[in-house]
Amino acid sequence: MNEDDMNKFYNLIFAEAAKECDAQQDIMGVAAVLMSIALRLYKTGLDDKDFDKVVDNLVNTADKVRPFVDDHDMKSHMLH
Repeated sequence: MNEDDMNKFYNLIFAEAAKECDAQQDIMGVAAVLMSIALRLYKTGLDDKDFDKVVDNLVNTADKVRPFVDDHDMKSHMLH
């Protein structure tokens, strides 16, 4: 998948996830489903060694992840 296709796909999935967050009012549930799907895809497409590298990278870079919500607007956990 080239970068342009990846960006289009990202935006498509993000829009659907945002709609589900608004409809379900459950960011954690949506996140859990997306994370589960992602891990299953990695597990399917990678050998065990590379899968472990991906999981280690997720853990080791967790401090670099930014939230979608404004840090100053924590009254709403919805994605808009």
